[in-house]
Amino acid sequence: MPIDDVIPPSDTATDVLDTARGMAEDAGDSAQEATVTGKAYARSAVDAAGKKLGLWQDRVAAAQDACTRYIAQAPVKSTLMAVAGGALLTGLLMAGLRRRRG
Repeated sequence: MPIDDVIPPSDTATDVLDTARGMAEDAGDSAQEATVTGKAYARSAVDAAGKKLGLWQDRVAAAQDACTRYIAQAPVKSTLMAVAGGALLTGLLMAGLRRRRG
């Protein structure tokens, strides 16, 4: 047997209940809107990051192609430049290690 059959609801209790239901519905609507907005922002961020990554990959591929062509056109000069770069980096690393020790 429902409680409304035993104790008739007062107008104040009904108003309070209606207000609470309305507030709950409003909160649910706000949460749904926030979810949709959050998903849209996340989708935009992922799309933007994907575009930037694609541009970066294109630049890396272009640089790789340019390096490959240069090595093919001047293999000796390329090897000497690589050796010089390695020696420079090794020298810098050794100088940094010496400063730490002493």
